[in-house]
Amino acid sequence: MKKTLFLLLISFIASFSFACDCGNWGQLLVRIPAGSARYNCGSTIEWNCNQPLSFTNTYQCTPNNAACQAKTTWEVKTAAGAVIKTGTGTSNLSGGFNLPSSGNYTLTLNANCNGIICKPCVYTIIANCSSACECGTWGQLLVRVPAGSARYDCYSQINWKVNQPLSFTSTYQCSPNNAGCQAKTTWEVKSAVGAIIKSGTGTNNLSDGFNLPSNGIYSLTLNASCNGIACKPCVYKIVIQ
Repeated sequence: MKKTLFLLLISFIASFSFACDCGNWGQLLVRIPAGSARYNCGSTIEWNCNQPLSFTNTYQCTPNNAACQAKTTWEVKTAAGAVIKTGTGTSNLSGGFNLPSSGNYTLTLNANCNGIICKPCVYTIIANCSSACECGTWGQLLVRVPAGSARYDCYSQINWKVNQPLSFTSTYQCSPNNAGCQAKTTWEVKSAVGAIIKSGTGTNNLSDGFNLPSNGIYSLTLNASCNGIACKPCVYKIVIQ
């Protein structure tokens, strides 16, 4: 009798010790030109269907240890239920797909922990193939000064000192403002005769810096493109004294 109770106790402890239950999904990370956008389960994602959608997510079973790891799958479907693409993973899940036409889609992430089927994570994707990604507007130019920062609108004049580093930031937002419509930006500073002093590239967020070697008049030009469309530049006149 005692032996039977002992074996039952051992069996109970073992089953409890090796329990592996459902846990939680992390945020969905979707790659965009500016880095990544994050979405909670149940979110709606607006997307340009001419742009591949690449994502990563994680699922952590309970408890969080090496013996309790998730098996995951994903699938993206049309509103009518037709499967576009599927994939599998572990606790770390990643994949990518293209959406063939405008409409509503669902991205479903599934997980199981030690054979237990867990609650899925579902995202609604609104794809628009016909909507253009058009030019938008530049934000103000922020220039670092000893007291903090100075702000300048496009076509402003900036008075500056020779050989004093000029560090700046600005932003460009294409239209519409969503993950599928992100800017590519460039900048260059030139002398009055057109010689390029320095240039650089960026995304929606543009930042850099330069030194101007001598007194004179220079120009700082910020350029942006939205989905390949060249947009109106933002030009600043820099006077070095």
